[in-house]
Amino acid sequence: MNKSKSKARPNSIQYRFKIGNRSGDFEKVTMPVSVMSIKFTAKFELLLVDIENTFANGEELTKESQKTLRHLKQTLPKKYDELVKKGQIEFKTRDVPAIGEAFVEYYTNRFSADRSLINWKNTYRKLVQGYPYDIEPTDEEPNPTQPVKVVKGIDPNKKVDKVTRSEISTLFMQLRSKARLAEHTVYKDKKNVKQFFKFLFDNKVIDENPIGDLTCKLSKSAKAANKPFVHLDDFFPILDAFKVDELEQKTLFAYYRLMGARQMEPVMDYWEDINWDEAVINRWDNKRQTKLGDCPMVPDLFDLILELRDRVVSEKGKAVGPIFPWLVERQGRGSLVWAYFQDRIRRTGVEPWNDLFNSMRASRAREIRRENNGEFWESQWLGHTEMTAAESYDTVMKSDYDVVRKKRLRNTGEAA
Repeated sequence: MNKSKSKARPNSIQYRFKIGNRSGDFEKVTMPVSVMSIKFTAKFELLLVDIENTFANGEELTKESQKTLRHLKQTLPKKYDELVKKGQIEFKTRDVPAIGEAFVEYYTNRFSADRSLINWKNTYRKLVQGYPYDIEPTDEEPNPTQPVKVVKGIDPNKKVDKVTRSEISTLFMQLRSKARLAEHTVYKDKKNVKQFFKFLFDNKVIDENPIGDLTCKLSKSAKAANKPFVHLDDFFPILDAFKVDELEQKTLFAYYRLMGARQMEPVMDYWEDINWDEAVINRWDNKRQTKLGDCPMVPDLFDLILELRDRVVSEKGKAVGPIFPWLVERQGRGSLVWAYFQDRIRRTGVEPWNDLFNSMRASRAREIRRENNGEFWESQWLGHTEMTAAESYDTVMKSDYDVVRKKRLRNTGEAA
């Protein structure tokens, strides 16, 4: 390759290079100096050398040359077209898949365990359907009316190379701020999406990874060991402060703490799921999108459930369908549910704890693990895998010291 200053255009550099072993004159490409920095000029020269070697040896362009070409396409599209036209550089066109199709194909081809597939399917739903995502109808259970979306997903028909960093980061931000999903839940979804786009980039499906530098880190406060422990001694006074006409909400609040339910799981729990003789309920698991099986209700909760059933029967003649229609009506508006219970807690003069619903769930998980010496009941009743239950709730936690301290103060009669 030779280069010489063009006499016709002193503000430009003319590059002359030969394409492989083809016969004929050197090809000529004139580049304006005004838009080419010294650094890029050097890269462009390397690109042309790479083009010669590529055609001579039948190889692909280096990643650095491909990057230079992409930059050239953005800054000087006409010169880019001049380089890639037939007879100079022949690029194979490729079919870029839509994000919906590509995401499903990715996780179904890589994972086979039911738990993994459910995890990836839930991420897919949030990614392209938004939140709350559509609940699939089942033969066993009726479905409540689909709620209005509070977070919009990405169009599943959008090509993966057209998806932007802004779209994805905004989606995750809104899943936390508007849908009020737990940090740990969004963290897992973010990890899945990052893994998916890394795969596309590594396999040259896309030229650039839009979220390659997107931060994916779980804060210390989001880990189970650092969630506040909601003491029953503090919880029951709050429960007792609910008004007579708030029996459904009072029962729901107890359901969160004493059953360890996630915020929107009770939407899919029905009166028909309860075995009254055994005081158990076949509870819904949002993560697995299925029923957990019979989960025991502690006496305090069972008494509230009985009281609520009697009221429903007296008002409607029978207790059928969702146990908590108040929550069903607010599906997709989790912030309203969060604000309602925050207000009820403050009404007693207590400041709401961090991670309102998640902390109640984590508190119940710790109780079950300790009451049953680490047996597998916790994973069965709350929907954790046995590994998650053992790793997250069997170790000594910061909150355990608070439990011991509170018990000591109660026994000695000291003020907390």
